[in-house]
Amino acid sequence: MYYKTRHFLYGIFFFLCITIVLLIGMIGYLEWNYAHQERDRNIVESTEWKQLEENQLFLGKSFVFLAPYVKEESILFPMINLNSEEVIAINDDLREAYQTCVSMKQEGHDVRSNYEYTVQNNILSILVVTNIDGVNSYETYAFHLDTSKIASYQTIYQEAGITDQEMMNRVEIAVQNYYTDVSEELSFDREQYVSETMERYTQALEQNTLKYYLGKDKKLSLYLEMRTPGTGEIRYQMVSI
Repeated sequence: MYYKTRHFLYGIFFFLCITIVLLIGMIGYLEWNYAHQERDRNIVESTEWKQLEENQLFLGKSFVFLAPYVKEESILFPMINLNSEEVIAINDDLREAYQTCVSMKQEGHDVRSNYEYTVQNNILSILVVTNIDGVNSYETYAFHLDTSKIASYQTIYQEAGITDQEMMNRVEIAVQNYYTDVSEELSFDREQYVSETMERYTQALEQNTLKYYLGKDKKLSLYLEMRTPGTGEIRYQMVSI
């Protein structure tokens, strides 16, 4: 009886040893196979694509997609899929803005929000438009895709084909055109309104709060605080440069 028990235990021990050896061999093969697949993948895929993938928060997602916390069909906010401290903070701000919009809608306000974005060369440009009781507000963001860092205003207007020397004059012409087109029937001092708008534009530049968006076909839009003819209210308006 003793010998049978001992042989049985030896058998179990031998079986466990064989199983462990096979498992080690299988793991080694899988690691070798995965390494070869990764080596082949690195050969096929470009360095640029790998760098962009490394900079994403969520693999397999677009650079911008509908935020997963969004539940209201009329209040749409984006999630920015880039991995940097600046983007993470902006995503947190967007979530707070969404929650504010939902609260205002529950209070009886008419609230709508939507977004759009473009990817042109190395630049991701994002526009978020929120309308509360008929009044639009805008948030804009621009990033370098290869670094996930914020793209400056200068970078954006140069991408649109505008030089440093041209930019101020282009903005002033766009503001003049806005006030010329807004209404010929209203009586207001266009020159004064243009001057006020350009002052606010300069202040926004100095305070780094200017809102700009590089749209389709590299069309640059600015969102400026402008006095409304007739009412005198100061609201954000879009002007095309």
